[in-house]
Amino acid sequence: MNLNVFQMNALNDYFTGKQGITLTDHIERSTTGNFGIAARALTLGPLGYDVDLAHKSLIGFGTNETLLTELILGRPGHEIRWLKTAYKLRYGKDLVDAVKSDLSGSTERMFVMALNTQKPTSGPYDIVDHSSVNADVETLHTASKKKEEIKFFEILINRSDQHLAAVITAFGQRYKSLSKVIKKTFSGTIETGLLFIVHGVKPKRDQQGIWRDAKLLEKSMAGLGTKDVQLIYRLVRTYWNPQRMEAVKDAYKRRFGKPLENRVKGETSGTYRELLIAIVNSGATVQQHPPK
Repeated sequence: MNLNVFQMNALNDYFTGKQGITLTDHIERSTTGNFGIAARALTLGPLGYDVDLAHKSLIGFGTNETLLTELILGRPGHEIRWLKTAYKLRYGKDLVDAVKSDLSGSTERMFVMALNTQKPTSGPYDIVDHSSVNADVETLHTASKKKEEIKFFEILINRSDQHLAAVITAFGQRYKSLSKVIKKTFSGTIETGLLFIVHGVKPKRDQQGIWRDAKLLEKSMAGLGTKDVQLIYRLVRTYWNPQRMEAVKDAYKRRFGKPLENRVKGETSGTYRELLIAIVNSGATVQQHPPK
């Protein structure tokens, strides 16, 4: 199990040409249960699956705000634009309008701002403007005292990852942990959403949210019963980045003392287990056999 995006698209095209039906539709008709859900997710590719998940998070009774958080928050502007465009093409409705019709108040505002983010991409060698960092630190500190969530939204949603990492470091040196301040100041989806962003960029050994994602995978399996829907989408969304998958596996083992593969084996069974294990090990396969 080591198909990249282009290979999966080619497989889909080949299958459709031979069978007159898309691979996705074929899997929907011929499989059931969690195996079918995971297999179908893979055939959609990364963008198609995100679009599918966005739609699922907004249909039915209530909004799946946990899923919406992981899909939307912390992403750069160009990825959000791809998501909105693909959603409109697939469902004929604007994603922002869909969110507005499902949510209200501060939660709606946070997600709508994230869907209109101007967050730039950033690299490890980008120059950080320390005067802007200091200004943001003071703005966040003042906003935490007044519980002004909009200020947190503006900064955490729109600043680059490099800038935010510098803000988090400076804030902790000057006051206290920004994560602790968020936990003390906010609650519910707002707290969860802001922490998701912060834990995705904080300058620690878990660069780029690796540690955060490892803990989210464990959360999918911890307690009474496995949260299979969460486990599937968290593994499948990581699958498309083999290097990230390996980094998450390494972080998981360091944090929880056992390989992610073993944990997944203990929580699943049958062909569903086999597919998830193949997904978990996909990064190692790619690294051992790099493309020529």
